[in-house]
Amino acid sequence: MDFKNKKSNHHYIGALGEEIAVMYLEGRGYKTITRNYRQKWGEIDAVMKKKDKIHFVEVKSVSARVVNGERGREKDKYNPADNMHPFKIKRIYRAIESFLGESRNSPPAGGRKELDWQIDLVSVYIDKENQKAKVEFLENIF
Repeated sequence: MDFKNKKSNHHYIGALGEEIAVMYLEGRGYKTITRNYRQKWGEIDAVMKKKDKIHFVEVKSVSARVVNGERGREKDKYNPADNMHPFKIKRIYRAIESFLGESRNSPPAGGRKELDWQIDLVSVYIDKENQKAKVEFLENIF
């Protein structure tokens, strides 16, 4: 991976963050339904299920120094959740509508007309230098 290329580094951090987020949630009993669900009008990073609830998970990742499980330097205090702006939220809701419409007569809905669902946010702080990551999980953000 070419870390000198800012775009490549950005994609690498994003993909790694999504992988870490899914592993984190699976370790807490969530089952992955699909990842990177995309439509022209929006996308969902991960669709997961726990008990009878569908979780639409948005993952935000950032490269940051992690020391003793905490973010380090002041410049690392950027919060990736700050990128959840109204346009992004609108695109997520559109993608959710598409996913639910497609799922009405097939798993995970199994023919149920109404599904219990929520939107969750996972922020992943990746410290490439020390090969550590810190995960923050916020449930039902909207």
